[in-house]
Amino acid sequence: MKKMLSFLLVVVLLVSLSSTVYASADTEVRIINEYITHNADDSEVFVENENMVTISDRVRGTSKPTSTTSWGSGNKINYSGSAKPLHTVYSNGFFTGAEKVTFTFTNKLDSRIKITLWESTAIVNSTASRTIEGGDTLTFTVTGLDSNKKYYIASIGSTSFTGSATKIK
Repeated sequence: MKKMLSFLLVVVLLVSLSSTVYASADTEVRIINEYITHNADDSEVFVENENMVTISDRVRGTSKPTSTTSWGSGNKINYSGSAKPLHTVYSNGFFTGAEKVTFTFTNKLDSRIKITLWESTAIVNSTASRTIEGGDTLTFTVTGLDSNKKYYIASIGSTSFTGSATKIK
């Protein structure tokens, strides 16, 4: 029983991974992840990871968006982002009012990255996802969007990219 309670405590602690984000005026964000894990001998170990995330423009952030971004000139929204492993970069705002959108992303890394389009209320299933090989540019169109719903972009893990979304319809 004691081992089972210990196991449940470990699971709860790992699931409740806490992140503290510190933002400075110069668009660089320090993210510290803190959690407790166990060694093979069942002793507790406190772990703290620190990573730097660079925020370079108004359409990216390190948390899910809370407001809507308006379509800019030419019905276009520009994106750029970078993050270290174990972190996610999100668009700073949702876009809405589109049924068909063409995305173009350039991967600035040597390794592959994944860009994912999410509907704001989705938890498990993304709307669209594309993998971009190192140094490549990928253009793809997503159709069948609900113009009344809100959508955002996310990229998980080591990532560095520039790109855009253009509303077609």
